[in-house]
Amino acid sequence: MSDAAFSGVESGTYPAHLELVSGSTQTVIDNPHGLEKVQWGCDAITGTNVPIIQSNNVVSSLFPCFSAKTLGELADDAGVSWKAYTSITGESGYVYNPYRSFSTIFDGTDWTTKVVSESTFIPDALAGNLPALSWVTAPSVDTDHPRDSACVGENWTVQQINAIMQGPQEQWNNTVIFLTWDDFGGFYDHVAPPFRDQFGLGIRVPMLIISPWTIQGVYHTQVEFAGVLRFMEETFGLPNLHGADTIANDFQDAFNYSQTPLPPLILSQRTCPTAPNDAPPFDPDDLED
Repeated sequence: MSDAAFSGVESGTYPAHLELVSGSTQTVIDNPHGLEKVQWGCDAITGTNVPIIQSNNVVSSLFPCFSAKTLGELADDAGVSWKAYTSITGESGYVYNPYRSFSTIFDGTDWTTKVVSESTFIPDALAGNLPALSWVTAPSVDTDHPRDSACVGENWTVQQINAIMQGPQEQWNNTVIFLTWDDFGGFYDHVAPPFRDQFGLGIRVPMLIISPWTIQGVYHTQVEFAGVLRFMEETFGLPNLHGADTIANDFQDAFNYSQTPLPPLILSQRTCPTAPNDAPPFDPDDLED
């Protein structure tokens, strides 16, 4: 468990998701805005824009679709398999699809072959058919986002991790899971974010590093989202993306590859309380953050 994992940006959800696949916030400092909500990506309606900071520190805006290279393309170039298990068009949680905002993926064949429904992750994991690199994003109701149930979200997360551990032993022995949240959802933390540049770092976020090779206990090294990409790059011999992944700590000191590999730990589901009858209606995709 990391006690020094920080969001890469002092902002909310959208720029964090950009960084988790491209190593950079693409200078974005907020979520997209437009005539309709949740228009986060290359298929957003006309008039949608997202605020950015230019190199001269002037704030402007642009359409939320970027041509920057992502780690998915680096993997393609190197022949390394990958998939993003996330909500696709028409599914709840599509707003959080991290590759939706990159024309390099959205307008290519990867969009329909490697960006796939999150519902296919558990079958792939149980069968030992996971690619070398996987991104897994929850549907809206399972994201722990207020006012949704954190218990329901926890159960979804446990199901995904259990599936990896219940798959073939060889798969587990070669797996590292980085479990994190795009932001921590509050307004205060007693640990001030370290200053890196005009974007961040942001407030601390929860992060768990799960693997047969992790050193058990609390992990104190300062890390951020782009460090996960740097770990991927180093593991598979990929070039960097020339973003925060070039300077972020790479998590290597969280592992001991000489230790006896830790066995799978299958967790049980919790019984979640039901919402009160007078709870106001809530559309989990009707989000601004």
